[in-house]
This record gives sequence, C-alpha cells and structure tokens, in this order.
Amino acid sequence: MTNGPIKAAGEGTRGAYALLDFVVPPEDKAPAPHVHRRTGEAFYVIEGTLKIRLDDEHRLATPGSFIFVPPGVVHTFAVEGHVPARFLVILSPPELLDFFRDMYGLPPAARSGGPYDIEIMDKDDGVERF
Repeated sequence: MTNGPIKAAGEGTRGAYALLDFVVPPEDKAPAPHVHRRTGEAFYVIEGTLKIRLDDEHRLATPGSFIFVPPGVVHTFAVEGHVPARFLVILSPPELLDFFRDMYGLPPAARSGGPYDIEIMDKDDGVERF
C-alpha cells in the first residue's frame, strides 16, 4: 500500500530509509534552497530533466541520473524544460518523511519526536528552521 508519493517508509525499512515517487510539472515553483543536517537525500530521475543545485554547483539530471545530497549541503531543484519530471527521492534516515506526510495530509506514523530536519536558507538572516 502506498500513501501518495510515499512508496516505502521507515516502518517498512527497519528505519534505514524512505522512498518517495514524485511527478512535478515544469510550472511548479522550486523549493527554497535548504539544508538537512541529519538526512542524506538522493534523487533518481525516471522521466524529464531536473536542475539540481548542490551548494554553488548546478547539475542537470536526465533519466537514469542519480544525485546524492549529503547532510549539510545547501540544495534545491527545479524541472528543466517543458515536460514534467518523474523522479524518486531516497531519504536516509527516514525521519524527514514526517514533513511529506504533513504536506500531503497523510496519516502520521511513529513520529521522530523533533522538528523537521529542514533549514531554509533565508535572504535576511541565513536560516529558517522547520
């Protein structure tokens, strides 16, 4: 059973990772540049093209591309071109999944107990924590 984009959660992976499956249209706004202090995030592109920012570097990820974002790296992504992008996201450890459950209005699982592992890089003071 899947809940929206969530294909595997920590409960089914012995706490090792979560797997999400996204389809994002080109007109969607890119997430604000952000950093995860505890979570590694990986992107695997199935269809379309993503432009992924890793600190000051920009990479184009086409079908078959795998890009790993280690904890502590400022990153964001946007769909490049005029067609939707479908991609998988792996979160390890999976505690950041709470953010996606809340964003999509999905039932909660066992909560990690703390705030989301997301720091939005804000123009004014540098960081906004979630």
